[in-house]
Amino acid sequence: YFYSAVAVLLLPFALGLIVFFINRKEEERPLRWQMNKHQRFNVEVLRDFLRTHQKEWAHKTPGQIKQQITAHGWDPAVVETAIEDFEAKNASNSNT
Repeated sequence: YFYSAVAVLLLPFALGLIVFFINRKEEERPLRWQMNKHQRFNVEVLRDFLRTHQKEWAHKTPGQIKQQITAHGWDPAVVETAIEDFEAKNASNSNT
């Protein structure tokens, strides 16, 4: 009975060790908005607007741009995504 009791007590410990070694470190990914098709369309529209009016936004920070556009009733998720993409594209264009 002793060995059976020890085996029963060590079973959760053994399973815990197996899970510990199998468990992989998770990769941290940036948080992105989950958007529906209308929001994705609006992101494209806003991205094109930002691109065509680049000179207007050149002297403003992304926070100021976001505040100004959301003041006109735009969805904050759409505005944030469009500005991130706009800034990333500008950074890649200035590097080349």
